[in-house]
Amino acid sequence: MSDTVPPLFSSVQDMLTRRVNALDITSCPRHQREIVLTMCAGYHGSTALESILMSSAQLGTLCSADVWQCEGDHVLCNCGCDCTKYTRATDCQHGWAANACLKDETKRDPGWNYSTALHVWSRHWPLHRHVMLEKTPNIWRRVQSMVHGLQTAPIPPIMASRGIQRLVPKVLLMWRPWCLAGLSSHARAEQRANYSRWVRKELVFYNGVFVARHRALTEARVPVLCVSYADLLFRSRLTLARIERFLPCLGRLDASFVPVMGRDIFPGNEWKVRGSVAQYSAQPAAVAARSSMSSDGLSCRDPGGSRDILSSLTPEEQQAARASERYLEECSRTA
Repeated sequence: MSDTVPPLFSSVQDMLTRRVNALDITSCPRHQREIVLTMCAGYHGSTALESILMSSAQLGTLCSADVWQCEGDHVLCNCGCDCTKYTRATDCQHGWAANACLKDETKRDPGWNYSTALHVWSRHWPLHRHVMLEKTPNIWRRVQSMVHGLQTAPIPPIMASRGIQRLVPKVLLMWRPWCLAGLSSHARAEQRANYSRWVRKELVFYNGVFVARHRALTEARVPVLCVSYADLLFRSRLTLARIERFLPCLGRLDASFVPVMGRDIFPGNEWKVRGSVAQYSAQPAAVAARSSMSSDGLSCRDPGGSRDILSSLTPEEQQAARASERYLEECSRTA
């Protein structure tokens, strides 16, 4: 078993319905699996990113666990998508994974048991594929400890039985330019409730944290790729080419791919995305959002030349917001 090269396609149907480049599969080590951690704030486009990654027949997701949005913390808590089932850590099968639903941005991460996490996830990942995905929106809270935990945890027996000897974590970081927030009903609700608080959370807190995480991962020589949600929607070929270089064992990705119920997604996932990312980016709301961006697609236009969005911030916060924005813009166009 361990000497057998995993098939590129799990069925003839996969080969016909997924437009995936038939790369030289022998270049992907048989004994190794890459684990992609998508680092993206909740309701900032992470499901759209996963949808595109699914266009590769070499991506393994946790969707078969039949839990909310195929997210790893829900697999560990085994409570579906109803957060009211575990508003306390003791209500979760593995209490250390419950903080994803506690809705408290400042709560200290209690620390995960990555040996247990790998053991549980391995029951649902299709291990014959080369790249495994863990998409949990609050990965940004613990990404450095998560990478270390996955690198040092023992290989679960089910993986070892397939000849898998090594796991290589990679981080796919995606941030959202502020002028695309209107595409999210959650962002619109937060803006209506308290616009200044939303600006501070989005431009100072989230962007600042993502910059700090990117720097720390880069310094630790952890493979990390920075992607803009705007580029994913409106410059998809450019962005998909960058992801393909970062994750060569995926082959070619397709923004027109639509996940199939019963094969890629399941009822308990309560999948949020309808249609493909390419279709979504052509809808009127997305086209209007695109018009608010600069010609190079990197940054949001400055309304009236006055940076009105920053006016509710202190001078120090404005400086931090501008610096974080520039950093994320620049890292989104590097190889």
